[in-house]
Amino acid sequence: MSDWILQHLKPFAKHDPTQPVYLRYGLWPRRSRNAETGQPERGISVYRAQLIDGVVELTEEPSLQLQGQGRVVFVVQGKLVNYGSDGEPVLQGIKMVRLPISIEAKRI
Repeated sequence: MSDWILQHLKPFAKHDPTQPVYLRYGLWPRRSRNAETGQPERGISVYRAQLIDGVVELTEEPSLQLQGQGRVVFVVQGKLVNYGSDGEPVLQGIKMVRLPISIEAKRI
């Protein structure tokens, strides 16, 4: 995991205030997999978030399928290309942005 983090944490993108922010729980592969069918999604599954007074907050409850302690949480932006089987946004071109996350957003 540390190699993955070192490879992906180097290029933090500058936050684009004209684009929505999302939270990604856990490290991401090239593409997420549909939880129901196992088929690859068109991108990476994320959760909608919002920026309130400079802090990122989750705008929806993660599904019960995300129950799993110890997941790393990333604030990301990217191009919305689809929605997953649970209605979650699926992004391509994900860029991590350096913004603080509220404690409530990290608890799953």
